[in-house]
Amino acid sequence: MIDAKIQFSENELNLAADIDFILTKNRIIEKVYSLFGLLADTYVKLGKDVLPQETISNSPKISRGENYKGLPYVMLDYPRFFTKEDVLAIRTMFWWGNDLSITLHLKGKFKPADPAMFFKLNESDPSNWYLQLSDDEWLHHKTAISHKRVIDLTSGEMNNLMIRKTAFVKIARFYPLQQWCNADKFFEKSFSSLIQNL
Repeated sequence: MIDAKIQFSENELNLAADIDFILTKNRIIEKVYSLFGLLADTYVKLGKDVLPQETISNSPKISRGENYKGLPYVMLDYPRFFTKEDVLAIRTMFWWGNDLSITLHLKGKFKPADPAMFFKLNESDPSNWYLQLSDDEWLHHKTAISHKRVIDLTSGEMNNLMIRKTAFVKIARFYPLQQWCNADKFFEKSFSSLIQNL
C-alpha cells in the first residue's frame, strides 16, 4: 500500500486524469509564444533607430519555464544587453494565473543618475508605471511592498530610492490576463514609451 503521505487528493486525481487541462495549457502557452514572436518583430522595428547600438546586437529571446513562484511563465527579452556590470533590458512576461507585465531593467552605465526620466515616462503615458523597491534584481512580480506607483512618489522620494538603489533600477507596468485581446496594444504602447524616454 502507498504511504499515506504520498496519496493524491480527489482534486489531484481528477486533474491527473484530465488530459484536456494539460492540452489546453499547452495551447495557451503556444498562443503566448505566437504573440511574443509578433511583439519581438515589432520591438526590433521600433527600437532600431532609438536604442543604443550595442544593446540591439542580440536578437530577441523568448523563453519559458514551469516554476516562477510555482507557476508557468513565458518571457520575451528585447533589448537584452546583460553583463555583470551593465544591463539594459526590457522583459515582457506572461505569468500563469497572475498577469502580463513589461519591465525596463537598467544597471551600471545605463542606470540614470537623475530620476527625471521616470516622471517624464509617467507624464507621457500615465498608466500606472511602478518602480521596483525590492533589492532583488530578479524579482518579476508586483507585491504591496515590492513596487510603488511612480505617480505616488515625490521627487524627493524618487531621489532617495535612486540613491539607495546603487546597483540597478527597474520600472514596470502590469496588465490583467483577462484583457488578453488587447495585450498587443498594451505591450507595443508600453515598449514605445520606455524606449522614447531612455
